[in-house]
Amino acid sequence: MQAKQSDHLQSGKRRQLPKDRKAQALISDITSRVIAMDFGNFTKNFAKAAGEAMNADMVLVSRIKSKELPVETYALYDRSGQMDDYTYSLKGTPCEIVFDTGQPLAVTKKVSVCFPMDKDIGDFGLHAYAAAPLFDSDGNAIGIIAAFWSSEQENLDTEKATLEYTAPLLAGSMLQLEAKARHELSVSGASSGVWYTDFEEGVEYYSSAARRILGYPDMPEKCQRNVAFKGLALGDRRIITAAFNAYRRGEAPFAVNFRMTPQHGAVRWLRITGKAKRNTNGKIIAIAGDITDISELVEAKRNAEAASRAKSNIIATMTNKIHTPMNDVIGLVGQLSEADIPEHYKRQADIIKKTSENMVSTLNDILDLSAT
Repeated sequence: MQAKQSDHLQSGKRRQLPKDRKAQALISDITSRVIAMDFGNFTKNFAKAAGEAMNADMVLVSRIKSKELPVETYALYDRSGQMDDYTYSLKGTPCEIVFDTGQPLAVTKKVSVCFPMDKDIGDFGLHAYAAAPLFDSDGNAIGIIAAFWSSEQENLDTEKATLEYTAPLLAGSMLQLEAKARHELSVSGASSGVWYTDFEEGVEYYSSAARRILGYPDMPEKCQRNVAFKGLALGDRRIITAAFNAYRRGEAPFAVNFRMTPQHGAVRWLRITGKAKRNTNGKIIAIAGDITDISELVEAKRNAEAASRAKSNIIATMTNKIHTPMNDVIGLVGQLSEADIPEHYKRQADIIKKTSENMVSTLNDILDLSAT
């Protein structure tokens, strides 16, 4: 059963520092070490700083989405330097106790004896353990931060209190990393990209998907105006300018199709749309929208139009080839019906003439239909 954080910890109030002065000093030491590091992944920096400050042999920050799934390690500090990543099963480990109870845990000695199912602890030669659970904003346990020592420890109350105090900060960082990863994945895989132009600053911003669609994936996210459209032919520049001017005057939405020739690659058809931000005087100061590669749609339309033209040409050719001899038949039968022949032959000639005229009328209808 997954633990939930107690109500007093979900209230959103600022957490109080532990009363233990040793814990306060340890938190200060970890904070100083993190600040001294280069900017980067905060979770990884924290794991390293905590491991060094606590003189631990291993510190890991783990994300637990389900007890049935392997546990993902978001950050790992290994003093030996032998491991950069670590995935493990939760069942039978001290981390499972922390996750299930939602309470911090410390084992000062013989942790491998206490948790015989956790073979990794014995294989890694670890003897002591301290950990605290991580919770999301709804109070659901989502992971743990744990520290291990290769020697028995006299007391781990200070380390346990420190991990418990810093856990909310790590949980927030972990969730931010996940949100960023989801955003980057959705943006990079999107069929449309996002763009933004700031006319006052004279710069443009393009998402990774937009840069990929434009054919300039290595272009910086922020660039000077019109840099992204350097592959435009003069005619297409005029099309976009005319569409923007019509939008600026309020005559039509800003939506236009145009051709783009990237530095490397074939000509592609793109569609750009946007909505503007105006100042109090009604002047456009910024515009944002999306850009989509419609090359496949344009190609499909062209193929459909070509197929339609081919069909019409075939029908017209076949109809004309039938139409001409049918007119000859009608003329000959007309002469035959006026000749001095028995009456029953004249009736048969009239039937042939009327049938032929009906066929010619049908052919004319087919010609008219193929022309539409």
